[in-house]
Amino acid sequence: MCCCHCSCLYRNLPFFHGLTGFLEMVLGVVRIIVFFSPLPSGVHKKYTSKYTAAFIIDWISSIVATLVGVFTALIILLIFFRTCVICCRLQSKNPSSSTTSGMIRGLLGSKSVRRFLIIDCNCTCYKARPKRRFQVRFILLFIFFVLRITAIGLYASAPVGDNDGGLIAIVCAISLVFIFNTLCLDFYRYWVWWHYTPKLDTHCHITSNKHERYLPYHMIGSFRDPRTLGDRPCTEKPCHKRTLDHIAVFHSYDYQPQDRWRDIPKPPPNTEPKKSIIPCVKPKLIDNQPHYIGFHTTDPMAAIAIAHSQFQPGRPGWIGQGIYFARSVAGTIGKAKSEGGAFIIAEIRMGKVYEVERQVITKGHPRFDAQIYEYAHRGKWKDDYDTCYMLQNPESTDEFAIKDASQIVKWVTVIEQDFDPKVERYGLLTEFDSTKCGCI
Repeated sequence: MCCCHCSCLYRNLPFFHGLTGFLEMVLGVVRIIVFFSPLPSGVHKKYTSKYTAAFIIDWISSIVATLVGVFTALIILLIFFRTCVICCRLQSKNPSSSTTSGMIRGLLGSKSVRRFLIIDCNCTCYKARPKRRFQVRFILLFIFFVLRITAIGLYASAPVGDNDGGLIAIVCAISLVFIFNTLCLDFYRYWVWWHYTPKLDTHCHITSNKHERYLPYHMIGSFRDPRTLGDRPCTEKPCHKRTLDHIAVFHSYDYQPQDRWRDIPKPPPNTEPKKSIIPCVKPKLIDNQPHYIGFHTTDPMAAIAIAHSQFQPGRPGWIGQGIYFARSVAGTIGKAKSEGGAFIIAEIRMGKVYEVERQVITKGHPRFDAQIYEYAHRGKWKDDYDTCYMLQNPESTDEFAIKDASQIVKWVTVIEQDFDPKVERYGLLTEFDSTKCGCI
């Protein structure tokens, strides 16, 4: 994982796409000139079916890049024209360049212009699914690449001496560099979204293999628009999808709590040990119980430290010392012993679970009876169980503690807005804002 937080490259991606399209358009113009120009030898050029088919296929694969190149050329001409106007006004001692420079800044900063340079529809469904946006664009680039290779083959196989197929094939082959460059720019854009690193994480070493990713805060919670198709929260109650990305993106703050552990269907415990092929090694029981989703709130620096190492048991709580989780982010409020600022969503191997409930009422508050207090609060359950699950009222505030970090299968991390200026610095927060043409 890279510790670089330079926003310059990401914010200027549209202009890199525009430059790439412009250069590819130049090569396209060269191919047109060569295709229609007579042969140097004066021999009449033969437009065979193979030669003509190559040209058609070539331009089908180049039409998008050509549009971007033409648009970029128009922007360059407009800027050049306005610059000439400024120079004329300066010579005539009428320096009113502020309006002109403001117009240029507005043009280059226009969201519609930037989207056209990338040829990108920022449909809201891509906001929650940046991987899908990259996949769609990758498929299109792959199709263009295959068509371009086909055109090169047809150009090169055209009869020698009857046309300039060999020369056009060389120029066309050079243009493949720009398809590859566009793919690299798209991959970088995808990487920033889906392999995001918050500003506070300045470590350059690899994170824990159980830490799947950071998710930028603007993809989740209150930043989602329930009125927009593709951006609406999941309406399943309870939601039975168990991918951490789905839960983080669609359920973080508005999470429909999963069923209580006791209510989740479970197969009978597997009591037959897994046979070991190594002598003198004690066989282990096969864990056939379903995994559970846990939410853990902490401060940003602790969340980053966990991402680069592992969870550690915290200070003792109601059910002793352990690693504590709740059934939702809302369920962690008032329980976390840190000031907050980050939360972790984890998939947990619960193992053997001890359920406990505070039933004795003391001064209006539920308490453990003496026997359960000694067993649960003192952490003695760890000798017999892997997890202690505490039932509460309301049930959405249930919490549980696991005795060992090895029970955590994987997790994702979200650093909240007040502690991560990188999202705004990169322009991610407003990237999907609609223009007058909607998502275009």
